[in-house]
Amino acid sequence: MTLRPLSYRKVAKRLGELGFHPVRQSGSHVVFKNSDGHMT
Repeated sequence: MTLRPLSYRKVAKRLGELGFHPVRQSGSHVVFKNSDGHMT
């Protein structure tokens, strides 16, 4: 099974729906965090 690439906008939108928000960015790498403290 091959995974298709997802755009940043789709990933960021879905993470937002799950309660995550961006906390910092280094170049093209963005770190998201939710209210429980989980980070991705």
